[in-house]
Amino acid sequence: MPKAIKSIILILLFTKLVSGQTGMNIQVVDNQTGEPLPFASFYVCRIDKQNTGWRGKEYGGITDSNGRARFEPMDTGLYFVKSIYISYLEDSASNIEVKSNMLSNVILKMQVRPGGGIIHDYFIINRNLKKDSASKKR
Repeated sequence: MPKAIKSIILILLFTKLVSGQTGMNIQVVDNQTGEPLPFASFYVCRIDKQNTGWRGKEYGGITDSNGRARFEPMDTGLYFVKSIYISYLEDSASNIEVKSNMLSNVILKMQVRPGGGIIHDYFIINRNLKKDSASKKR
């Protein structure tokens, strides 16, 4: 096969791969600092056109160490995105449009839970424990 034909085929394949990206970029950040929230859980679901309920594919996962995730390929349409992160209030976005041959960008800005996001440790004490025979001898 002549070199020119090989080059044309490679260019066409590359163009198809680059232009065929239909999907969504998600970034989860702290709403006050703008810092990324690594390993945040999120859920993506397609919405029907009449907005009467859910249908179609559902996606889920966690963001990377930079608070980012990417889904592709995706069907075109409207989507709902929700994110959950420890010590933060849930955040969501609705009617995110995914168009053919485009990557839609979604930034979820999460707010720290009231109380500063402090997690308290709780201990359960069982007062009905019986002493073992070794402790009785002491």
